[in-house]
Amino acid sequence: MEFLHVQSAPHLLIYVAAYMIIMLGIGAWASKKVKSSDDYALAGRSLGPFVLMGTLLATSVGSGTVTGGGNSLAYEYGWWGGVQWAIPYVVFCIIYLCCYKQIRKSNCYTVPQILQQKYGAETRILGSFINLLGMAGIISSQYKGFGYVLNITMGVDNKTATLIATVIIVLLSVTGGLFSVAWTDAISAFMIWVG
Repeated sequence: MEFLHVQSAPHLLIYVAAYMIIMLGIGAWASKKVKSSDDYALAGRSLGPFVLMGTLLATSVGSGTVTGGGNSLAYEYGWWGGVQWAIPYVVFCIIYLCCYKQIRKSNCYTVPQILQQKYGAETRILGSFINLLGMAGIISSQYKGFGYVLNITMGVDNKTATLIATVIIVLLSVTGGLFSVAWTDAISAFMIWVG
């Protein structure tokens, strides 16, 4: 199998810089909205279904579309391969839209807490472990995907680009909590969807 050699494309840096400025602006805006731990962890329970759907979608497919995922499948097998890759995420979002009000009524911060309410403490522990394994992979792919974009546009080595990406993502998460994460994710998800 032959691999494509990716060359640096510094002329694209303006788009990446604009994107980062917008994301950091949202982070600054979000940090002013955080007044309590509920605001930080749950965005004051004020996010609508489409912002929540956008953050879930971006978390699930965001970097995968940059580093492979649907793009790789579409390149290898045609556009239908890419569409098939996206179908489970679309179904998940539809299911979420149908039951987000019940989830919100649970007054829980995490999915494992919801599992505990329904099935007991052992299920919460198992759910936490499964969630940790899944999220570790997703989060690391986000750092690497963003780092890959920075590597292509700025020409810096992958390790430095991934470190820069990690600092930006952590900064957004720490300063604005879920307000920041949800809005930046939602905007990114809809940009990916349109793209």
